[in-house]
Amino acid sequence: SENYDPESLKVKGCFGMEPLRLSQVQKMFHAYDERENPDSSSEKFMLSYPNKVPLGKTHVSTIMLELPHREIGGKLTPWEEVEGISCLCQDRGVRFHCDGARIFEASVGYGHETLQQTARPFDTIYISFYKGLGALSGAMLLGDTEFCTKARVWMRRMGGNLYTLLPYAVSSWDGFRKNCLSPVTDCDISVGDDGTISYERKWKFDRKNFERRRQKLCNIMKMLKRDGNIGSSVSFDPVTPQTNIVHGYLQISLEQCMEVIDKVETNTGIRVLNRVRSCSDESKNGGNCSAFQCRFEWTVGEANVLIDDAQYFLGWQEFSKVIAQMKGNE
Repeated sequence: SENYDPESLKVKGCFGMEPLRLSQVQKMFHAYDERENPDSSSEKFMLSYPNKVPLGKTHVSTIMLELPHREIGGKLTPWEEVEGISCLCQDRGVRFHCDGARIFEASVGYGHETLQQTARPFDTIYISFYKGLGALSGAMLLGDTEFCTKARVWMRRMGGNLYTLLPYAVSSWDGFRKNCLSPVTDCDISVGDDGTISYERKWKFDRKNFERRRQKLCNIMKMLKRDGNIGSSVSFDPVTPQTNIVHGYLQISLEQCMEVIDKVETNTGIRVLNRVRSCSDESKNGGNCSAFQCRFEWTVGEANVLIDDAQYFLGWQEFSKVIAQMKGNE
């Protein structure tokens, strides 16, 4: 989650809380001998901290889970583990928060038919409006009444109250309507006192736009994998996308990569990538791409989902060809 920021550790500086990455301890989940406690399903997911003290005896207040995990290529925590963590938190009196900036994409990745299915294990959820929905900006924090009442106070304390939210509200609703809703055939009909008949269109949640983006990326990955030259030029993680995000890794330097991208655009009119990062910067921040020199994130969204698959293949084919020529000239 973004709250664990190796550079600034925002929550530590602002609130005096100590964030802890569960991936940095031995193992998050430990096998539990059900014979000792056969009636507790949550004990299957025994959680310990570095000092081996059980969760209930620590001062841990909240477990935060990002869905999907952007920093590792849009991967999803297995759903049975999400439910297990939720049971554990309920048993131990710990809050379970979802960093759901891309919860629409996560819901599709899990194969859930409704957002309620994805949201059910969590006490609180953060949803972004400008990412998958394409709004100007803004987000929503969801929870029970007591939590939201307190959160509003803290939002003002942290300077988050704007003079007006109208432009963001309009943009967010428009993005939600375009990306998540589809009209149903029947309408609500009402008759006024003066005999005027009015019709109100009814809407239903529709996940097809987010499913189309994920499927688009999966189809492109399959196409690229069939070409051995492309496979020798770039490594994708995960190999099969779980959402509409994938990370790519290259063995050429950042400078060489930018040179190749420009040459491909000159030759084909296709710009394969826009933003590429050096793996040396990633390693400084705790990343793990030591076998490569640069990396990129590839997200299929509202605009590039419309590009024909053949265009992607042509661009990456030329990309691998230019890299091969570059290595041949060394």
